[in-house]
Amino acid sequence: RSGTLYPRWMADSFDGLGSPAFYFYPPLPFWVDAAVSVVTANVMPVSYRLVVTSVLILFASGLAMRAWLQSQAHSPRAALWGAVAYMAGPYHLLDFYVRGAFAEFTAFVFLPLVLLFLRRPVWLAVVYAGLLLSHLPSALLVSVTLLPAYALALAPTPRELARMLAGGALGIGLAALYVAPALTLQDWISAQQLWMPFYHVDRWFLLTPSRWPEPYIMNVLCWFAAAYALAMAGLLATFRRRFWPLVCLACLALVAGVVPWFWQLPELAKVQFPWRLLLVVEFAAVTALAPGKGFSGSRRPARDSLIAEDSTSIALSWPKTTRLRSVVRLSSTLLSSDDTVLGGMRAIVAMTASISLGVIVFLRLEGTTSICIAPTSSITSIALSGSLRS
Repeated sequence: RSGTLYPRWMADSFDGLGSPAFYFYPPLPFWVDAAVSVVTANVMPVSYRLVVTSVLILFASGLAMRAWLQSQAHSPRAALWGAVAYMAGPYHLLDFYVRGAFAEFTAFVFLPLVLLFLRRPVWLAVVYAGLLLSHLPSALLVSVTLLPAYALALAPTPRELARMLAGGALGIGLAALYVAPALTLQDWISAQQLWMPFYHVDRWFLLTPSRWPEPYIMNVLCWFAAAYALAMAGLLATFRRRFWPLVCLACLALVAGVVPWFWQLPELAKVQFPWRLLLVVEFAAVTALAPGKGFSGSRRPARDSLIAEDSTSIALSWPKTTRLRSVVRLSSTLLSSDDTVLGGMRAIVAMTASISLGVIVFLRLEGTTSICIAPTSSITSIALSGSLRS
């Protein structure tokens, strides 16, 4: 409204003293929200508008995943079910309903697109910049885990690899208007507040429960991780397409803390929570469970049943709330004779919907709608205001 295309300074914050929040916060999710504000003539309260914005972002993530799976799966129907499963993924919705992680929630849109356009450098630059402008920790984790692994799995020629690297470099350049200030101006704020002991990565490993600062959220994440590990182990033992189950299991090992030195590599400790990598875990799991082009065209009931069983095993990760319902869905899936090859995707959609509903109902019963565990608004405010210089 004041003519500033990219506002960074929040002049009204801290009783008019101002705040440099958007020198450090990723801008893209808030640009989307600003567009929604313009389209709706700013008539909705902020809380309602954020819900609308989040629904649009969730829908966009489904469209992105559908486009990715269409390049991987047997049929458009498989891609559609996979996209719905991605939208209803436990960690995906936990990011919004439990953590209130608006920026990380937006990163789910760009992960499928980065892999989809990996061999098209111009589009790769655009979507990689989108990932950087959405959530820097997620972009960093994707860039050091899934992205190089998938690029090498494609067995590119030196020329193709150079084009991939050029696309990534161009994407960093497009996002430099945010990334450069965010990385170079940290001496002007109390950035150490964002890496106090509460946020040390070694306190959030799944295998170190004695160190957990927040046992509630960690117990939930452990159920998710165990169920995904079970499902991927079953697929790994049965199918020829082993890349995606291996990626999923490898990332789960990193989240669990099996390879603690990984998190001591430069800048990785600053992601705060190793379980942010569940973004990659859910993406790899849905891709692995989708009936892909790597499978033979012949029908194999044992294989199809295993997809359904492994997919539905994730539903059992939510204790006492969805178990009976999940068993019923598993039975109906296994008995289906029309399209068993999609049984796994139907099962994972049903289970993730049940888990997500369980989260929402639990929070409503507790009398709240959000449990934002980090970075909390107070800590972030302190970090962004503690060392400002005139």
